[in-house]
Amino acid sequence: MMLRFVFKSVRKTDGKAQLYIRIKDSSLNRKDNDRRVKVDGVFIDPKLWNKSLSRVEVNHENCEAINDILLSYSKKMLDVRNKYNLKQIDFDTAVKMLSSAESAISIT
Repeated sequence: MMLRFVFKSVRKTDGKAQLYIRIKDSSLNRKDNDRRVKVDGVFIDPKLWNKSLSRVEVNHENCEAINDILLSYSKKMLDVRNKYNLKQIDFDTAVKMLSSAESAISIT
């Protein structure tokens, strides 16, 4: 299973793009094995994104707040990945866990 932060190609007029979590399992023999879950309220200029760290660069105006949100999502992603790899959850449950209201509540 692959889990990572990605941007949609559509940008707002200020150059910022919505951040998503991409969840993919190529070993599944189905059409929807590649899904994206919106990270609510997080719009970032991709130029200020550190891809290797999956964090916003320090020169971003709200870097601390956004990176705190991303840390919470990263923890959730690790939990989902571990449960999935141990076959405790299936792909659909993994997607639901990443997009559930519970995960949104945990980041506020």
